Amino acid sequence: MSRIWWYALGYFLCYVPFGALTKAASEGLVTDGQKIAGLSLLPGNAIASMLVMITFLTVSGWWRAADQVRVGRFSVPVPGRDTLLSGLCVAFITTTTMLAYAIEGVSVLFMMLLMRGTVLILAPIVDLLSGRKPRTAAYWALGLSLIGVLLPIVDANSFKMPFWATVDLAVYVAAYFLRFRLMSKTGKSDAPDAGRRYLVGEQITCSIAVLLATVLLAVIGIPGTSSAVAHGFSMLLVPALGGIALLIGALSQGTGTFGSLVLLDGREHTYCVPVNRASSVLAGVAATSLLALVVDTTWPSRDELIGSTLVIVAIVLLARAR
Repeated sequence: MSRIWWYALGYFLCYVPFGALTKAASEGLVTDGQKIAGLSLLPGNAIASMLVMITFLTVSGWWRAADQVRVGRFSVPVPGRDTLLSGLCVAFITTTTMLAYAIEGVSVLFMMLLMRGTVLILAPIVDLLSGRKPRTAAYWALGLSLIGVLLPIVDANSFKMPFWATVDLAVYVAAYFLRFRLMSKTGKSDAPDAGRRYLVGEQITCSIAVLLATVLLAVIGIPGTSSAVAHGFSMLLVPALGGIALLIGALSQGTGTFGSLVLLDGREHTYCVPVNRASSVLAGVAATSLLALVVDTTWPSRDELIGSTLVIVAIVLLARAR
């Protein structure tokens, strides 16, 4: 089996408990009835992601693939220009995703579907701009994945787009577009260890930037946002709540690492992005089903199940493509 599918499996296995725990925490199902807002999970996510990233790079030895600078007796990995920019893009993607689910007056489901759908649409555009020719099976898989992602939109209760939701989505799409362009230029290179070098530089930058952004959000006084993020920091002092927040953050870093490895595969974005998004859709349905089975919450809707079936067909097409 191709390496990209092992990475997709890792993404799926991290995303299922991540999605289930995040939803359960937001509903107070694993926190003794105390509901935790998505923004309050951001500090735990930032801290745990940093710790998991350092542990992973140390144990795997992948840090040696990155550019190095000497600090006294030690060799320290540092990002290059492209990986620095890409890591900042990932930080924007992470932050805008969290903020999208906290904006009042817009359906969470609607924002989630828009985000997944726009990333799928970006894939062939970036390939064409980068001079890559997507294979026919990739186009078919892209179309099936897009339908599978957008089909559940009929369940969304609101299709309104407040101003800040539009701004948030625009920043999210711009960050993904630049990230894909940088990946095409540097990360998908045939040079030895190009993918690892790119991943290390990107993850170092992203982890630091997200932690700094989280601290900034907590102190700059945005109504309804800063207080929620500040509460997330104080929540870490409560073992039960802090433990859940840190576990969610660790799983989030797992999805980020495996998801990036999927996107860094040498094949075109029109191939890799549907693999990434398909894993996300299937993991979301699996997480919803797990919660329904364990704590008797709502099961996935008919449209979500149909959309997942289309995604599975897309995966089969991609797996058979050469």
